[in-house]
Amino acid sequence: MTGDYEIAGESFLHPRSRLGRARKRFVSLGEEVKDYANAARQLDRRFDAASGWTSYDLRGRRRPPKPLTEGAGAVCEDLRGALDALIGALKATQKQDSDPPRFPICLTSEEYLGEGAERGKRHLLSDLRPADLAMVDSLQPYHRVKPQDDSLARLQALFESHTKGELKSVLILGDAAEADFEELERGSVRGAETYPCRGGVEAEDGLEVLRYRVSPDPAARLKVDIRLRFDLRFDPPRLTMNDLDRIRARVEEIVGGFDSRLPAAA
Repeated sequence: MTGDYEIAGESFLHPRSRLGRARKRFVSLGEEVKDYANAARQLDRRFDAASGWTSYDLRGRRRPPKPLTEGAGAVCEDLRGALDALIGALKATQKQDSDPPRFPICLTSEEYLGEGAERGKRHLLSDLRPADLAMVDSLQPYHRVKPQDDSLARLQALFESHTKGELKSVLILGDAAEADFEELERGSVRGAETYPCRGGVEAEDGLEVLRYRVSPDPAARLKVDIRLRFDLRFDPPRLTMNDLDRIRARVEEIVGGFDSRLPAAA
């Protein structure tokens, strides 16, 4: 047996095993994104003597390498797999053969409950215990005011984009740029006007991340420390690494809510 439990003659990993793998993959992906972003911190300085403005622009191509996108897809696979494994583990406690375990994620009540003669996805859960079924019912995104913003709906959107081969990644500024100024000539700075680029903007070649002007001498020799925080955005559905982390935490919370009902992992 290669999994942690068996149902209908098929071996499955325990949802906690899938979550543990998702967590490790997410941490590893975060380190890879950080290394890539650090390598992208190349800036060109421009000074306009007529206006006194100094600008710093990003330099170089910033299309993230394919392994970063694939890494995010692998995290989604494990999170989606943990939810399916959760249903499988709940069914395994019933000691009966049944349909392959699938955790439904539905944005409309019709998709989940069915309409007219059409059966919804809920019928695949008919062999769950009533208390377990009620919990799965309550987790469906269609109960929310904006179902598409629910963490499970976002996971499903990322997962489908990944499995269809449509998922792309884009490097963006996570927050507005920040800067500190240090005088190299005493009295050269009494005040500074700064216009940082806002967060969420794609980190394209030539993007102006900061423009500033100091008085009384705009051409003064300064040491400028510019702080940039990059993030990775996944298109479609335009979700970031921070969003993926929140999705991961939500799936862990959901599985945790069923812990007392699950068989122990092998």
